[in-house]
Amino acid sequence: MVKSNPSLLRRGLGYLKRKVKERRRFNEERKLKGSAVLPLKYFHGTLNVGDVLNVYLTEAISGRTVKSVETDAVPHVLGVGSIMHFGSPNSWVWGSGVIDPNQPFDYAQLTASQICAVRGHKTLALLREKGLEVGDVPLGDPAILMPEIYRPEQAEPRYDVGIVAHYVDEELETVQALASKLNARLISVRQHPEAFINELVECRTILSSSLHGLILADSYAIPNLWVRFSDKVLGGDFKFLDYYSTTSAETPKAYEVHSLDDVEQLVQQLRDKVTVHHYQGNTAELRAALPLQN
Repeated sequence: MVKSNPSLLRRGLGYLKRKVKERRRFNEERKLKGSAVLPLKYFHGTLNVGDVLNVYLTEAISGRTVKSVETDAVPHVLGVGSIMHFGSPNSWVWGSGVIDPNQPFDYAQLTASQICAVRGHKTLALLREKGLEVGDVPLGDPAILMPEIYRPEQAEPRYDVGIVAHYVDEELETVQALASKLNARLISVRQHPEAFINELVECRTILSSSLHGLILADSYAIPNLWVRFSDKVLGGDFKFLDYYSTTSAETPKAYEVHSLDDVEQLVQQLRDKVTVHHYQGNTAELRAALPLQN
């Protein structure tokens, strides 16, 4: 009787997995080359409005069908989100941002000509610091373009407050307590753009620990407040400050809500804390910067 060799079996399985992955990439590349589809790379591991916006925006602006790609073998748009570290020699960057300036990434993979637009001044400064001679490209998160593409039915707000918790914060006691105290609507980020925006505009004010909750509130002119419920949101303050660098915000800072005492304090101060931050860039230029449209 021949004895099995576990090590040999593991190597064989590893080889087969690599071959399957290579075949999938080859097939994807063959389908996309020369097609009318617009290849797009974005994060889609979890349903999140800020990520799903990628397909919605790029299809609306380009007029083309968008295809999410895993391969770097074909030229593709690198879109909305803190996904600069997804970049490759075939990425064309449109509004992407850095998640963490200390995250390891080989910026030499990119060239300045591939940078069509970035999320904010902090991402732009970091790219230049890493040796990319990026010019005066449009700055801004493309989510700010949503009001030009989707206008929900105008109605009188039904709620005084809407709370948009980042999905890592949704179950926190402080979030639930704040919603109860304010009789607020809890708005989940785990939905598609139109549904999310429909719920957003039903609120007179928005409290959010989600970046795109804040960006969309600003874009639809809803007074809002950046709230930090935990330290679980990946990347810390960088992406928030990057976005705010393109707005009228002078000294943006998260309002800390980590205890029930903090909840009580915010309830009392809410009216004086919320505001709308106005985009300081040119939406037409940001829109026109979407690459690979032809």
